[in-house]
Amino acid sequence: MASSQIEMGQTHQEEGARDVLSSDAPYMNMEENVPPAILKNPDMSNLQFEHSLDSDDEDNKSIAESILSSVATADGIHDTVGFYIVCLVILVGETSRGVFFPTMWPLVESLGGSTVTLGYSVAAFSFGRILMTPVFGSWSVTHGYKNTLLLSTSILVFGTLLYGQIGNVGRTEFLIFTQTVLGVGSGTLGVTLAFCAEVTATRNRTTYMAFLTAAQYAGFTVTPFIGALFVKLFNSYDIAIDWGFFKLNEYTAPAY
Repeated sequence: MASSQIEMGQTHQEEGARDVLSSDAPYMNMEENVPPAILKNPDMSNLQFEHSLDSDDEDNKSIAESILSSVATADGIHDTVGFYIVCLVILVGETSRGVFFPTMWPLVESLGGSTVTLGYSVAAFSFGRILMTPVFGSWSVTHGYKNTLLLSTSILVFGTLLYGQIGNVGRTEFLIFTQTVLGVGSGTLGVTLAFCAEVTATRNRTTYMAFLTAAQYAGFTVTPFIGALFVKLFNSYDIAIDWGFFKLNEYTAPAY
């Protein structure tokens, strides 16, 4: 009695499966998502299906080749605006280091520092970047690229405002602290590279990575020219603005 009920249940399940595969009702025909092996033999057992996956089934092989071909021939980038924004983030982050180089030593001297202080100030930027790069990388996974880059850019802006107050504070320790904050705000290189890898096709990825690297070195190696230009202009024309909280001179101009 029990065996006959089990056989009847299996018969109903098999008939139901055939009805689903052959149904013409909307949203019920799932042939597009059913493996070719099941379409050929709807009555096959799970064990038979597993064996079919290990065999050299031509239909499965052709699907795999089609997928591989699509991945290999994919082209372009599917978030152009986001890529440009990421390039700008890298450029601004590296600019916050390069633009201060021409005035760093004169500023340290004006604060009563030495070459040792200059070394600490330069190293503080890299220390802040090393400190936060893995943290931002983790946050980009949990909170998304947008929120992570917004936070890092906000920290960077805050660091430049602090740099503009070095003349009011007048201490080398504050300069070192400010450089650390700037390094923290610019510790997003790993995040930007991950974003680039995610939005670009494999065959073009190296090209877009090269664009990011170009933006990085443009900020670091080209923008010292801007800092040198500020020094020349402010010294040549004797420009200096002192409105209490706001000071604009050859040292603070790159920050603003």
